[in-house]
Amino acid sequence: MITSLITFMIMATSLVLDFGEDTTKDWRVVNDGVMGGLSQGTVSYVDDIMHFEGTLSLENNGGFSSIRGPLKNYDLSSFEKVTIRFRGNGGTFGLRLKTDEPYYMPYFKMNFLPTDEWQTMTFDLRDFPQWRLNDLTGSKADTESLSKIIRLGIIKSDKKVGPFELDVDYIKFE
Repeated sequence: MITSLITFMIMATSLVLDFGEDTTKDWRVVNDGVMGGLSQGTVSYVDDIMHFEGTLSLENNGGFSSIRGPLKNYDLSSFEKVTIRFRGNGGTFGLRLKTDEPYYMPYFKMNFLPTDEWQTMTFDLRDFPQWRLNDLTGSKADTESLSKIIRLGIIKSDKKVGPFELDVDYIKFE
């Protein structure tokens, strides 16, 4: 009984990725060049934010630029929602939750459209639709799949050719 109480008390009530802290400065860029595309993207950390910028190209079967956190075991099953604070321009971005590493495996993605002003958006984790490549599967995230998340990321893949920028202050799971 005491062990159960202690376990319950120390369970995380939130997971915060604050991009002003050194522990979150390990996100990396993956562009469509891995498949022959010509899109470009870079990530940097400035004034406690993660800055993602680049140019989206559809040439050579391209069409995406992404930033990805490190591979980890992210058990998000005890959380109900995710909040992201951001600003930017250049089109729609997607917050991705991956359960498998290969690009062709299904993943969960919620799209958001930044403006030049700081915005804070909150999404229900169980509303994240599942995608396979660029197609919706009809499924949504459930408790079991949220317990198996191995990578968090943000992708620009809206087919809007040209420059883009995105600043992210934090991503918070509650």
